Amino acid sequence: MKDLKEIIKKTKRVPFSKDDTDFFGKYLMVVDKLKVAAMRPDIALKEEGIVKSYHECPELGLMVWLDQISNVSLAFVKNKKNNKIIYSLYTRDYEENKSLWKNEGDYSTFLKATNWFSKAQSLAEPRIFEALKIAGLEK
Repeated sequence: MKDLKEIIKKTKRVPFSKDDTDFFGKYLMVVDKLKVAAMRPDIALKEEGIVKSYHECPELGLMVWLDQISNVSLAFVKNKKNNKIIYSLYTRDYEENKSLWKNEGDYSTFLKATNWFSKAQSLAEPRIFEALKIAGLEK
């Protein structure tokens, strides 16, 4: 997909719950402590006019973070598909083709959606899954 607005048009987004945002906050702390990622909100959200403040994202069912080390953006989208709540993951690689968002899959839980990134990071830091388990994020 060419931009976040196209992802928004093609998904029936559902707001992230408090449990979702708590989980993701803890997840970001773990990857930060391990120094496998340097995450920050992706400015594409504001550049494309989707939000004025990043605090709007959970209500939109859309969280978009840029890993400054790998130079890859991750768009987590909580949405309804076939009457089920799913978590879709889209990525944009600023090194390869920064104009396209690639669908990396639909997952039944937020944890499973973040596992895509965790597996990619495990090559550099094999302790990532152990750290997530210790943090209580392996449900």
